[in-house]
Amino acid sequence: MSSIDPRARLAELCAIPSVSGEEGEAADWVQNLCGDLGLETQRLGDSVVVRAGRKQGPRLLLNSHLDVVPAGEGWRADPFDARWRDGRLVARGANDAKASVIAMLSALAELKDEVMDGQLLLALTAQEETSNAGMDAVIAELGLPDGAVTGEPTGLEVVRAQSGLAVLVAEWAGKSCHAAHVATVEHESALRAAVTALAAQPEFWILPGEHPELGKSTLAPTVLRSGTRHNVVPDRAEL
Repeated sequence: MSSIDPRARLAELCAIPSVSGEEGEAADWVQNLCGDLGLETQRLGDSVVVRAGRKQGPRLLLNSHLDVVPAGEGWRADPFDARWRDGRLVARGANDAKASVIAMLSALAELKDEVMDGQLLLALTAQEETSNAGMDAVIAELGLPDGAVTGEPTGLEVVRAQSGLAVLVAEWAGKSCHAAHVATVEHESALRAAVTALAAQPEFWILPGEHPELGKSTLAPTVLRSGTRHNVVPDRAEL
């Protein structure tokens, strides 16, 4: 078999609930399909690398991901039933990014016998939605390619740049006591210190410098954790 029915295969893949960190079944499915298509694969954890062409020469990497985020509230159909309805596939991951997975697999199936100089690689990675550990493993194994195309839902617009992400953690330390004795026992609430410091800051920060295509970078507080019991003044806080 040298080609695939993309609609049918997309429904099959979307019916596999490959929540980030649980991509094994989806990776097995990809490898079985690639075996039917005569494509060489390499398994890196629950990521799959597919190869076409020769090992020498320039390397072009196609990339998308197998994992999805958990299905939230508000679905009007089973998110893993994966049925086509009125020309649309209703399923978790149909858009982000299993459609790209199937499109790129289809491309390799069509081009595998035409890559004469260099190598066409496809990396279908695990944990893109969380730690991106799958792509870390791919780059550690393959090294950097000469060029790459990443499949993501962009409305069919070619996107040439994407913002990065840095997660910063601020911590406060205090001195705990029982909440019933705050009027008589020395203590220092880490929660209060964190909230006071946060309230004195703007809603978000605009960082120096500006990318020619992406504009300015911003920094915003998103998660505050403190306290473990309702009757204990917390001695630690983390933002």
